[in-house]
Amino acid sequence: MTTGWTEALAADARDAQTLRRILADPTNPEVYPDSIPHELVNGAIIVTPPAGPTHGSLLVLLGTHLRRQVPRDLWLGIDTWLYLDRQNHPAPDLMLCPRPDSEMKRPAEALLVLEILSPATADRDRGEKRAVYARHAIPSYLIVDPEPLTITELRLDGETYVERQSATAPGIFTTDAPCPLTINLGSLARELAAW
Repeated sequence: MTTGWTEALAADARDAQTLRRILADPTNPEVYPDSIPHELVNGAIIVTPPAGPTHGSLLVLLGTHLRRQVPRDLWLGIDTWLYLDRQNHPAPDLMLCPRPDSEMKRPAEALLVLEILSPATADRDRGEKRAVYARHAIPSYLIVDPEPLTITELRLDGETYVERQSATAPGIFTTDAPCPLTINLGSLARELAAW
């Protein structure tokens, strides 16, 4: 009869122990269960559902388009934690960082972050994560809305982001920050539809 309660208490104790370990050393990747998509934002562990087919396909296509244009001194991270401080390890969908000098070095600064909106993450991407990225002086923030396919570029102005431009399919998005990048949204939308 008490087996259920015992198991529940043991699970709660493990969760509490894991949480204490994370808060004690949030840069230690060994305490995070890699199989569960999550990030740390303002000290809160946020577990996100797996990406839907549109989000996942768009992530692959954008990564492919951008990889061809990124210079060798920059590194394109895909769904990778960004270690900003002890309370913030967001996992932007894509980011451009200075190329790490070691495979083991975790990215701690970004020149550009990109988030693809989904029903589960849109409010946080537009609000809390936007504020975290601004507070850590990330110069460029791209928000991609899959429906209709739109890229909005925000640039840091002082301590806050201001919208610089927005392009919707079938238009073309171009930016020079942190390097020249061009995305043909019409072509991207066709690839996405054919995926």
